Amino acid sequence: MFSDAGQIASWSKGSVAAAVNAGILKGYPNGTFAPVQALTRAESLSLIDASSALKAGGAAEETPQSAATPAASTAPAPSPTATTAAVGGGGTGGGGGGTGGGSAADPAPAATPTPAATPAPLAIPFVDGVRIGVNEEIFMANSVNLNIDLTLVPDETAAQFDHFNQYLTNGSIPVEQLLSGDFRYEPFGFTSRVLNYPIYEFELEGITDPYITQVFYNANNQPVGYYKQKIDGKLIRSTKSAQFAEITEGVTASKVSVGEDVYYVQFDVTEVFGQPGNQAYYYSVNTYETDTTDNPAYIDQVLTSQDYLYSQDDQRSVYLEFGLERTYYIVFYDRNLQAVSYYAGDWAGIGQKAVDSAISRIHSLPDVSALTLADEDAVAGALRKFDALSDEQKLNVSIEDQEKLHAAVAAIGSLRPLGSLGYPYFNNILPADDKYFLNSSTFKIDAQNMPGLLRYTSDKFSYSTSNRPLDPSQLKELDNEYKYNLNDAVNVFYLQSQPDEYLNVILYDKQGDITAYYSEPLNLPVVKAVWESPILQITDGIDIRKSETENSVEIDVSKFLKQNSQQAAYYTVASQFTGELYEVKPETWLNFNNVSYLYSTKYFTEIEYSYLPDQQYLIIFYDNNLKVLGYYQGKATYTEQQLLDQARILLSLLPAADAITLDDEYNLEKARHAYDALTDSQRQQLDASYLAKLEQAEAALQTLHFSGPLTSILRIGGVTRNLEFPMLNGTHLDVNFRYLPESVANLAKSFKAYYSEQPFTQDNLKNQVPNATYPIFKTSVLERYNIPGPALPGELYVTLVFYDQSNAPIAYNTEKVEFTIKRPILDGTASGLTEGVQITSKYVGEINNITLDVSEILNNEQLGVSYYTVTSKRELGGEAGFTVENAALQRNFLQTNDTSTVGSYGEEEFLILFYDSSYKVLYYYKTKNPLNVEFAPGVTDSGNVSIPGANDEE
Repeated sequence: MFSDAGQIASWSKGSVAAAVNAGILKGYPNGTFAPVQALTRAESLSLIDASSALKAGGAAEETPQSAATPAASTAPAPSPTATTAAVGGGGTGGGGGGTGGGSAADPAPAATPTPAATPAPLAIPFVDGVRIGVNEEIFMANSVNLNIDLTLVPDETAAQFDHFNQYLTNGSIPVEQLLSGDFRYEPFGFTSRVLNYPIYEFELEGITDPYITQVFYNANNQPVGYYKQKIDGKLIRSTKSAQFAEITEGVTASKVSVGEDVYYVQFDVTEVFGQPGNQAYYYSVNTYETDTTDNPAYIDQVLTSQDYLYSQDDQRSVYLEFGLERTYYIVFYDRNLQAVSYYAGDWAGIGQKAVDSAISRIHSLPDVSALTLADEDAVAGALRKFDALSDEQKLNVSIEDQEKLHAAVAAIGSLRPLGSLGYPYFNNILPADDKYFLNSSTFKIDAQNMPGLLRYTSDKFSYSTSNRPLDPSQLKELDNEYKYNLNDAVNVFYLQSQPDEYLNVILYDKQGDITAYYSEPLNLPVVKAVWESPILQITDGIDIRKSETENSVEIDVSKFLKQNSQQAAYYTVASQFTGELYEVKPETWLNFNNVSYLYSTKYFTEIEYSYLPDQQYLIIFYDNNLKVLGYYQGKATYTEQQLLDQARILLSLLPAADAITLDDEYNLEKARHAYDALTDSQRQQLDASYLAKLEQAEAALQTLHFSGPLTSILRIGGVTRNLEFPMLNGTHLDVNFRYLPESVANLAKSFKAYYSEQPFTQDNLKNQVPNATYPIFKTSVLERYNIPGPALPGELYVTLVFYDQSNAPIAYNTEKVEFTIKRPILDGTASGLTEGVQITSKYVGEINNITLDVSEILNNEQLGVSYYTVTSKRELGGEAGFTVENAALQRNFLQTNDTSTVGSYGEEEFLILFYDSSYKVLYYYKTKNPLNVEFAPGVTDSGNVSIPGANDEE
């Protein structure tokens, strides 16, 4: 009956049908039902009148209730203005993909009614802190996309708000008139402070002077405030390109069970974006109640509807609630929102179509013996289609076809070299299109250009830099690097590199096995700012104020942006303490080449962490080409009492001068900055002993700076060491610089670690080769660094020397450290295990990734195992040294994960030793290959045990 009935939620269809048959609900004159739009007050009254009249006449025993008005999402569905004679209703509909296709013609909005008399003014205040601007990022077709930012609404004001109604009007209309007249509004719950909000094309018809008014209500539905703003936004229309055509491949539709008798359909469009010459960037998903695939007019209707746009960078698959006898359209658009192609299908035929498509892809593959790397995408496409089938559907694919597919996958894996990210027809490490960080190289891993099978089988990746190409033998050493999720499209990351460095990227599958790696010279451009001196100083338009959140401030640049909206595209924020920032001109700060995040001016506010109330801020604005437009210097607004209290607290916490150590410098700096931020009158309110204590502590610290063995540079504290590392027969050292003095942290670009038996001297600094060298990024000051320790236990001096950008030493930290070594206990009582280890191997190029799964042993409380180590025959020198005793003496990391993966050239044998919490060897397990298990030499049958409970019946 209704053209948009497909949008009616399945749970409400029975009630809606009953209400329609009873004449209570009639829909709109244009043939739509509009189930996701909110009822106007007039519509609500019509609904009440109709149901009351029906009940009074006795025609029905029960009146269907309209669904509660839903809270609008960040991308609400279109809501055509209805006449009071038409009544809509229903619920919000099912699962989240695209919006409905809409009606054949959207109705023009009803004329704004004129009230009979001017209402009395309402005594509600104007709400400060609301910001409404145009969101240039496209997320909804045929609409104006707005960004509503409520973060600057004062917390004491926002505490009153429960929800708000938003009106779009032609011209500025008094709030009193809006509330008393029949004006359409969108309801919002006050749960999010930042909203993306679209205004649809049909809503703007007849509107020449658009205004948005927001009326805020408390929990008792009483108006408590309002905000009003004129908007000036660009209508983003979709058009049809000259090459627009239907495609029949590239979309995989799968029926997915999400509960008992509840199904969704997953649409995967990855293949479309990966096709050669692809122009698509966005796509939308549209559904219809009836089969419309043979009616070309429907696709034109789709192109004019208001649909949510997914981008290839964000989401390659969409889930929609499953329904019978529905048609779906997936429309693909380029970056200019020109429709370039579409895919149409019938939901009822999804199952068989998916099976047929998978079989067709498998049949089209060459024989395994004829496969080359050029066939990788075809193999990946067939595997993707097959994996998308349910277990029941896979039974319709013959055993012969399944064997052909899996053999093809294995063949491609053997053909591809391990270093496959750089083989001739593919390079996926590219400079990023957008600017994210100043003074850094920003790169993207463009997954859509990966060979299909490599992309399909890879799940995570890590990256690092080195001064030489990565060798396959080093892959295990980098296994501790943080692993990022490999998204379907573009993954953007930044790094600060040194000349002649290599970028290393390692890909992993879902089991943690390495699928490929990349190691190539780092030829990425560095994002740099340009400027001309003197740089213009901005004196107003920037508001920095104390946030209600502890230790943070809000930086509001909206006033400046309104004055310079055509030029400013980015800004950076730097913070220093009182006295430091004003001594550094913006040109000097820019020459420091610190890595700084580039905030987009599309957003009005940023929250910055603040250690102290007297922290100063340097805000620099840039145009699209990163030319500096101007700078602002200032600090957050605090009360005089806040500043005085902070100084008093920090000064009182300082130790006495004779108890000062180098590690107190961090807090001493903070106390000095807090005192210097005070006015003379505030200082007079402090006891004179505070200043005396501060100056005596600074003098004592100055003496300590030059009391060490290196007199040419400062000796400092602020280094935290951790010797507790899970290793046997060796040592390791963790360090972090959380409390490094600010003066050093701002300048240090790298550090070197030295071990020495005697105190470190100038001769050591000049002649000794460092044990380790690490770069320091300003963003990584809080990170820890893992430094290999000495091979033998004992006391050594550990000296860390910090270097500036020119590689000149600027400070050092030295401390005598006692390294101890954990030794295993091997008393002859260890037993051999015959089960509990699952072994799988997978060749990637020449490397055999062998995965040892010990979860059954590790998680069995009866065995009492806390750690285990894995040692190969190769590491033990061959057959003669391949014993439990030698494996126990090997320097090795104690592992606690359920699985361990080792890369090897060919087959490999391992000894796995299992320890209790005191490092006593309890059990061991010897592997030869995945199909053969033997015991270590010298073990008798009586020493073999089975896992307790392994064979017990459940």
